[in-house]
Amino acid sequence: MSIPNTYQQLLDENAALQARLKETEATLEAIRRGEVDALVVSTEHGRQVYTLEGADQPYRLLIEEMQQGAVTIAPSGIILYTNHFFCEFLGYAPTELIAHCIEDYVAPSEQLRLRQFLAGLATQTSLAEEFAFRHHNELMLPTYVLGNTILIEQTRLIYLVVIDLRQRKLLEQQTVELEVEKQRAKLLTDVMRNLSHDLRTPLATIITSLYIVQRTADEQRRHEKFAEIEEQVFHLSHALEQLQHMVRLDSLNELTLQVGSLNDLILRAVDDRQRDAAQQAIEIVAAITPDRLRVHFDAELIREAINELLLNAIRFSPVGGAIHVCYECLSDGHCLLEVTNAGAGIPAERLRHIFERFYKADEARSQHPSLGLGLSMVKRIIELHHGHIDAQSTPNGLTRFRITLPLAVSSPVTA
Repeated sequence: MSIPNTYQQLLDENAALQARLKETEATLEAIRRGEVDALVVSTEHGRQVYTLEGADQPYRLLIEEMQQGAVTIAPSGIILYTNHFFCEFLGYAPTELIAHCIEDYVAPSEQLRLRQFLAGLATQTSLAEEFAFRHHNELMLPTYVLGNTILIEQTRLIYLVVIDLRQRKLLEQQTVELEVEKQRAKLLTDVMRNLSHDLRTPLATIITSLYIVQRTADEQRRHEKFAEIEEQVFHLSHALEQLQHMVRLDSLNELTLQVGSLNDLILRAVDDRQRDAAQQAIEIVAAITPDRLRVHFDAELIREAINELLLNAIRFSPVGGAIHVCYECLSDGHCLLEVTNAGAGIPAERLRHIFERFYKADEARSQHPSLGLGLSMVKRIIELHHGHIDAQSTPNGLTRFRITLPLAVSSPVTA
């Protein structure tokens, strides 16, 4: 049977409880204010110490040890905190970054875009974008920046995670370089394959003709074989010239363009091909009006492009046919040049490939063998003039090549 506490004992116990309550309230208030580093908590296993500093220590370690940059900045762009990785990434000590504006550490050309990025976080909770940060040694470092807004005691702060993209960019560059090498290897393979195929026939003709010339006394026969040899040598020479010219066009990025008359170039190109056309009784009709049409061009290259289109039309036109050349001004500041011929046409499945190198739409329909580089050279020339070329064709109908070129500002434009 328990003995009842005396009145004094009850008063003492009450006072002790009041003191412990006040102590607990004071401790909680200190916790709220961040004034307490540890708590002593009584449990069934006895008193245990819990350090408040240790509670967030793993997160601090995570931020410091993460392999991305972590930066806290004010809305104005002033850096308030940066982890170790970001400092090493830029090559600065923390004291050289904190209290400075983050704009100072990106490429000058990207400072405005960074300001807009930070301003955008005022209305969006998160944003992501690529930026080039400036290393201490002035080297530009590609990064991917993730931005978030955080609110601490009614103060809006911006938290940035800065991811190093150097390795990824290097891999991308290596991938591009590898693809370029593959394309070069493919091009070289195509060149060798087409050369071995296309040059075999003329070389065989030359060898055979030389053999006959050496063993015949018939002057007429010798004369015919010499003519064949001359024709095949010309074909070989033309093929090699085309290859060299294609290489030169590929090496060009920009041309020095002059303002000149497209009329004159068309008429000169038509005159260049009159002899080839006459051999097949083909008429070239140029619908040229004496206006003041002016175009920005490299005269030699544009004349060559028109020449090649006319030669292509001659090769695939029937004997006694006609080729039409015309142009018109467009309302969008360009001119349209068309070369049209009638013939067997180009099937749709082949039409899409005709501007590819070494592609031959239908060699059987032509009496003039080629490497299949002519139209690809035309396309490259037009591209260097900031123009466009396409083709339209219907079976047993018309084949039309259309070139658009920018007009010079002073050229008349008709609606």
